[in-house]
Amino acid sequence: MGKKESKKYKAVGVIIKALDTNRILLLKRSDAHHKFAGHWSIPAGQIESGENDITALKRETFEETKIKDLKNITYLVSLVNNKTDEQFNIYTADITKENDPQLDFEHTDFMWHTSGELLPEPLGKHMYSILQQQT
Repeated sequence: MGKKESKKYKAVGVIIKALDTNRILLLKRSDAHHKFAGHWSIPAGQIESGENDITALKRETFEETKIKDLKNITYLVSLVNNKTDEQFNIYTADITKENDPQLDFEHTDFMWHTSGELLPEPLGKHMYSILQQQT
């Protein structure tokens, strides 16, 4: 028997919480994205060949925000679309101090979301329910 094929498209994202303010970072996706352009989301991207989830989420976070030194990286949940063979693994992580990220071309805006406040819109339904549980 052959080895089980891995998902055709595998991505990873991270919900980043600033320990000094207890707020989480949200990014607004630019028109460079084919999926969910203009939606609020988290730092995320495709896992490249030879990377594991943690390496990919650190790389994507740095590319998209210039944030490094993620602490307490913890697996949260996987979203799997069996029709399209896509898998999106979501983690949580902390940074010591809230800061203004340096956004790349993939994002047009950012916000630090306070627990208990309404989440910004538009926001994908799966992301909404996941973020609602984290705040």
